[in-house]
This record gives sequence, structure tokens and C-alpha cells, in this order.
Amino acid sequence: EMKELVKALKEKGVKKVKVEATKQYQALKIDGQLCLCYFRRKSGNFYQLPWDTRKIGTGDVNKLADLVVEFSGWRKGHKITNEISDFPVPEDMLVD
Repeated sequence: EMKELVKALKEKGVKKVKVEATKQYQALKIDGQLCLCYFRRKSGNFYQLPWDTRKIGTGDVNKLADLVVEFSGWRKGHKITNEISDFPVPEDMLVD
């Protein structure tokens, strides 16, 4: 759940973390930039990076926090709508 992730991010020194809920998902923003979406589905819960089709599992919160911190830095130099598939997500974090 997002509360644990926000706590882990703050422990890693991320200051401006905000979670907003929409009808479709929960959005996690760092410094006002969308960095992660959390979906609840009958088939299972999962995370996704913005504009990405890969599903990230809800496993290790600290590993997920590291990925989000890395992504928030990466997205500053990339067009995420076109280049999101270039961002490396560890294979062991992906789910079907």
C-alpha cells in the first residue's frame, strides 16, 4: 500500500511526496511529478510507472522505493511518454 511506500521514501530523504486518489488508481508524486500509480484490480494489485505497460508487483517496499527514487531522477532528462520503456525495471519486480 502507498502509506508504507511514502514512509520508505521519506526515510530515503525524499521530502515532497504526495499521494492523490483517482477513481482508477492512486498516484504517487514526487516534487509534483507523477512517479508511480497503484492499481487495485480483481485480478490482483500492482504498481505501474506513468505511461508504462509493465506491471510491478507489490513485494519489497524498500526495493520499490529505490526504484521510484531512481525513476524520479531519470524522468527529468527523458520524455516519459516516448521513452518509458527504456527505463530499466528489474525482472524480479515484474508481474503478469
